[in-house]
Amino acid sequence: MNKSTAKQVKVWDKTWNEMLEKGTFPEMSSYQRQWHKNLIKVVAQNINLNNAKSMLECGCGNGIFGLEFANRFPKMALYLSDLSEAALKYNKLLLNEFIRKNPKENFGTFYVNHNIDDMFKMKYKNGFFDVVINGGTLEHYGNKEISLLIKEMLRVTKSSGTVVVAVPNIKNFDLIFKKIKLFIRNNSRGLFLRTMIDYGGNDERDITFNKFKKIVGKNEEIESVTYIKHPLALPRFIPRSTSNNHLMILLEKILVNLGFNWANIFLIKKK
Repeated sequence: MNKSTAKQVKVWDKTWNEMLEKGTFPEMSSYQRQWHKNLIKVVAQNINLNNAKSMLECGCGNGIFGLEFANRFPKMALYLSDLSEAALKYNKLLLNEFIRKNPKENFGTFYVNHNIDDMFKMKYKNGFFDVVINGGTLEHYGNKEISLLIKEMLRVTKSSGTVVVAVPNIKNFDLIFKKIKLFIRNNSRGLFLRTMIDYGGNDERDITFNKFKKIVGKNEEIESVTYIKHPLALPRFIPRSTSNNHLMILLEKILVNLGFNWANIFLIKKK
């Protein structure tokens, strides 16, 4: 385990243990569910998942990305891996809550495997999965580490399979409001400038498509790298029910086209 990963595990272990103590599951909110369903929808429009038999979410955290994917494509076996034991414990409880509260959905019908594993050196065999996904992890690492992570995800992906990576878009409204709140709270120009770089007071980075392509570089295993935008842009304090309004739908499309989409999604097709 490298130093960056050890730091992340320490931080996230604390986070997941606090979540376990609270016993609440914010991932089940209508907003969070719509966020992930929209992300999965645009991914499914760009790659064929109907014949996929296995999916890995590495560095899964709460595992919500993988769970919502498997809920839509329940014939896939879902593997969830993370170095945080607390994260996997939380994920198991979250899955049970989804099964209990959504009996008409597919949460209780697909195979799930939980595994403590290091993203940089995974235990799985070469070409084991049809699809490998990761959301909200790569932005915590430097270019060299991201390159290593991509290579490892490609290693465990089958020929003609796909690696799906989602990272925050620095221009999304929640992060903009975070910067404003931090500026007001701290009233320090120096801190504000640091916040503009860190966007949110944490170690997350802005990874654009051009940056991502440079990090990935030339790789004989890769057939193509594609960029798609998360289709949501409105800040979370606007009730999602308003998205049924044609005017709000139009506004959201305009904001996404202007680059205020919630996340940048990269699809890496393996040869």
